Amino acid sequence: MSGMTFVVFLQTMHLLIEEPPRRRAKRSKRLLVFTSVIFSLGVTFVGLNTRNLQLEFIDNRDYPGGPMAWGRTQYGTARDATADSISVAISWSADCFLVGAAPLFFR
Repeated sequence: MSGMTFVVFLQTMHLLIEEPPRRRAKRSKRLLVFTSVIFSLGVTFVGLNTRNLQLEFIDNRDYPGGPMAWGRTQYGTARDATADSISVAISWSADCFLVGAAPLFFR
């Protein structure tokens, strides 16, 4: 995850915590938690995915059939499945927030 993503996360948290609410809006603790969870899942996904790519293209580059063949043999491992599951969880969470769950956070 790039440093810019971390900076945007910090700025978002600063605005959610420090800035006074406008137009009688209340601070939403749910939104703070949601933002933190999405950021944490994103960092975990990037870390796992980076490790998978390192193993595929650096550590096992001499695998018979090349790195792609090694990647196909490792597709069902817990490490790879966890990264894919986290990616899906992030996507679903963000979609639910945008489509219909956003009003729950702004009560």
